[in-house]
Amino acid sequence: MNLDNYLLLIDDDPVNNFMVERLIKKLSPEIDIKICRNGKEGLKFLESNACKPPKIIILDVNMPVMDGFEFLECYQKLAITKEKTKVILATTIIKEEDYNDLPVECELILKPITADKILKIVTEEVITPMG
Repeated sequence: MNLDNYLLLIDDDPVNNFMVERLIKKLSPEIDIKICRNGKEGLKFLESNACKPPKIIILDVNMPVMDGFEFLECYQKLAITKEKTKVILATTIIKEEDYNDLPVECELILKPITADKILKIVTEEVITPMG
């Protein structure tokens, strides 16, 4: 894996992960993808690669073991450079009040994640700023 240009996908849904990975590889093959199945796995990966933070984190909100909100609480405390990492929360339900007090600046996308949404993500266009 090329840690100079990678995306971290944290989602427990294998079908969603397969589709997102396939879309990214098709639209932006130069981006490597690391997939973690929950927030705890994602934190462990980031801690072990602290010198090379991802360009983008796509984070599912609802997951077992550690959900997206718990991940963000722990992520903000990690001793890694976060300024160059875009964090995107992926969810099936958008209730603005749930996203008002996030510990990390995030963007929000509604699932399912489509090719248009992936294109916006990998070209670093702002979708919906949150945080």
